[in-house]
Amino acid sequence: MTPRKLLKQFLETEIDLMRESDASDEELVRTLSEAVLGLESLESGQVDEIFAPAKTGFHGLRPALVKRCEAHAVGAVLALRYRGYTVADAEQEVADAFDIKADALHKWSTKVKRTKVEGLLQILDRYKTTVKFPIEPSIERILAEVKRKGEIYRKALKRKTGKKA
Repeated sequence: MTPRKLLKQFLETEIDLMRESDASDEELVRTLSEAVLGLESLESGQVDEIFAPAKTGFHGLRPALVKRCEAHAVGAVLALRYRGYTVADAEQEVADAFDIKADALHKWSTKVKRTKVEGLLQILDRYKTTVKFPIEPSIERILAEVKRKGEIYRKALKRKTGKKA
């Protein structure tokens, strides 16, 4: 069974349980029912409003993944700075791994720190915890992770590695 079908089955069970209970939240039942219909529509190639992507202006093959990678880059700069790198060296190290100009990190940092997207804030918080408790990861591990995230970022943007952003 596909994950989508499992989710649909789960939602249908929850709707049935909510309808049987005395404290049923009708608005939530309607929303879950809309999600079930939306999942059925996705099986036919149609994207209903409940699952339609938000109009964010983000680009690339996978814009949400791009934003998560950007948050990792900002967090990695923080972790490297705490481990003795200068701001410029930390930014350049991360920029090289992401195949971007160091100036782009400043823009990302501002966006990530001002975001209201919970997932991006959680990524940044993990790096802040790393800074507070510096036992792990090592500089080598941070750099390896930055390189890996840079590769993911480039694939998600679907851009060639020779160009700078």
